[in-house]
Order: sequence, then structure tokens, then C-alpha cells
Amino acid sequence: MEANKQNSNVPPVQSSTPAQDVTSPPTKSKLKLPVLISIIIFLIVIGIASAAYLFLNNSNKQKACTLEAKICPDGSTVGRTGPNCEFAPCPSSQAPQGKPIDPTANWKTFKNSYGSFSLKLPEDMKAIGVGIGPPKAEEANEVIICEGCDQSVDPSNTPLIELRITELKDTVYKNTPPPEIARQNYESNIANKNNTKSVIRDFQEITFSGETAYTYALNSSGYSGKYEGFVMPSGTNKVTEIERNGFYYLIVHPENPVFDQILSTFKFTDDQTIDASNWKTYANINGGYSLKHPADYKIMENQKGSVDGVIINVPNTTTLISPVLPSLNTNLQISIHYENATKGLTAQQFAQQEGITTKSNSYVLDGNNGFIFENTPIGPFPSSIIYIFAKNKAYTVTIETSGSYEDVKIFVDQILSTFRFTN
Repeated sequence: MEANKQNSNVPPVQSSTPAQDVTSPPTKSKLKLPVLISIIIFLIVIGIASAAYLFLNNSNKQKACTLEAKICPDGSTVGRTGPNCEFAPCPSSQAPQGKPIDPTANWKTFKNSYGSFSLKLPEDMKAIGVGIGPPKAEEANEVIICEGCDQSVDPSNTPLIELRITELKDTVYKNTPPPEIARQNYESNIANKNNTKSVIRDFQEITFSGETAYTYALNSSGYSGKYEGFVMPSGTNKVTEIERNGFYYLIVHPENPVFDQILSTFKFTDDQTIDASNWKTYANINGGYSLKHPADYKIMENQKGSVDGVIINVPNTTTLISPVLPSLNTNLQISIHYENATKGLTAQQFAQQEGITTKSNSYVLDGNNGFIFENTPIGPFPSSIIYIFAKNKAYTVTIETSGSYEDVKIFVDQILSTFRFTN
């Protein structure tokens, strides 16, 4: 027990080994954090670099489009563009919303002065005149429209538009109402069983270019109107008939989208003016007058052509002879005769002395009043005669043609509008 007491009084022995630091070493998670941050930053940098590379690579590919050009309908060109190197849209394909593109906008315009109308034609379509000569399509009263056709066209197997114009006053229809003319033609067509197989669309009234018209469609091999007929390709043929200002228009064509589009551009123009810019001037000093005439008219002084083609001598007379007028298939002769006027005699009395008894109408020539006797029964063809007194002279202007005065009135009026009395 004493031993135990002694031990308890002994001071503790100090160890020579220094004390260990009790701070714990770093954990594994604290060591990985900087590495993770570095990896994330590295991946972001790589991602940005890759995106930049792809963008630049695509830009280089876009610039590598071939240098081809596409021609647009309006004549402009567009190139390839975009990531797929596709052609850019044509300007004409970007029509304003609600406004359709006009497929006839670039078609050529055809005008006919005889019928006073115009229409548009595609580049591959052509209009030709039919008749003696043949006449120019722009002046003819019968026109055929077809693809690349000429005078040798066979209408029995060539798709075409047949357009005929007739002045009614010279026909049996001159006093017949237009609906009745069209109805008679329709009934004549369906009665001809050799030509018409069946009626596709019955007779009906429509509006055509602002005018009342009559139309029907037949399964036929031609047109068989009451007084005229012609061959057409076998199949469905559409007929349109219009009367306007004394002229009767007959239009026949196979049902065809292109033909329908052509006729949708048909317009009446009322333009019967004649280009007189290149006309020649003729002056008769002794007769005291001058006038202008087309360069291709023949001039004869102190002579006149008879109805049988013989040239006869007629003093104080100048005769103008036209070439064959395409719209009429005949020529025109204008003779101007002068003589001293009998004192106190009027133009009306002078005409009676000449044996003219038909009804006259007033006529003014260069401001001088006179009379015109239209279609007088002299010789085998009607003649129209103008009597004018001026400057102490009596003037007789005779218009001769195988047709009527109305046929050539436009030509006569144009020439006589240039007539001037001279000192």
C-alpha cells in the first residue's frame, strides 16, 4: 500500500518524442474539384471552337455554289444561293397577294384594221390572211391563227382559229337581227348530219369583249352556216358570232386552253386610221388642186381605166388606181375631172344634166359644199360620184370598185381629206 502511495507522488515522465499535429489530412473530394472545373472550361472552349469551325466551313461551302443562271419569264436571271445552292425565286413569281400573274403579259399583240380588233398571241402562234394575194393578216377580212402555219395549212387536221368578218349591208342578212342570224347558222349546222355528229353545248347568249354574242359547241368536222361553210379539225369545235357596227364576226376553233386564252385577249379597237406619213403629193396646176396618195397608187393624167381594163383618153382628168386592197380582194379607182362651170348652174343641176337621178347626200371637199351620189347604177359595177363647184370650175370625183362605196369609204375619205384647191 505504501508502495502505491510512493508511485502516486512520482511526477509524470516527459516523452522525448515530439507531439504529433492532430490536424486531419485533406480528403479525396477536395482534391478533385479544381480538376473538374478545369475539365468543364476545357470542354466549353472546345465546343466554341467546334461551332466556329462548322460555321466557317458552311460559309465556305455556300460560296462554292456553281455559277449557273436561270432565265425568268420576264427576261431577268437569278443564280444559285443558300445552303442548298438552290435558284433564287424569279421576280415574276412573287406576284402581290390577291393579284394573279397574267400569262399573256409577254405575248405579242396582233391588230387587224379591217375588223378593228386586236388580240395577243404566244410566240409560237402566227396569224395569216386568207384570200387573193394573199392579203396581209393585219388588213384581211379572213384570218387564220395557228402554230407556225402558212398559206399551205390543211384546216382538216391543224388546230386553228378561223376568224371571218362580213359587212352585213352587202348580204342577205342586212335587215336581219343578229340573234336571228346566229340562230339560223346554229340550226343549219346541226341539220348537216354529214358535218355535225352531235351538239356539245347548246345555243346561248354571252358577252364577248363587251359585246353581246352567241355561242355553241359542236362535235363536228367543220362549220356549216346558212350561207357559208368551211372545214375544221374533227372534234369539239366552238362557235362564237358577234355583230358590231354593221360587221358580223364569226369565230370558230377547237376547244383548247391556249385558244381560249388567246380569245380572252380579244379587244375591239375602232382604229381604222391609215398611215399617211409616206404618201406622195400630186398637184394639177391647170385643174387648180392637189392631194396626197399612197406611194403604190398609179397616177394617170388625161386617161381613165374602163371596166374591161382598157385605158381610154379623157381630157382634164387625173386617175388614181390602187393596187389590190387586201381587205377587199379588188382595187380602187378615183378619177378627178374638171371643166369650166356654167354660170348660174348648181352642182345639183349639173348632176342632173349628167343623168344622175338617185338620191344624193351632202359632201364637203376642202370647205366647199357639194353632193355625193353613192352606188349609182352606171355600168356593170356601182359607181359613186361627187359633184363640187369651186373657183369657177365644176369638179367631178368618180369612185369605182367592184364592191360598194362603203367597202372603200375609209380609203376614199383618207385621200380626199388631203385634197386642196389651189390658186
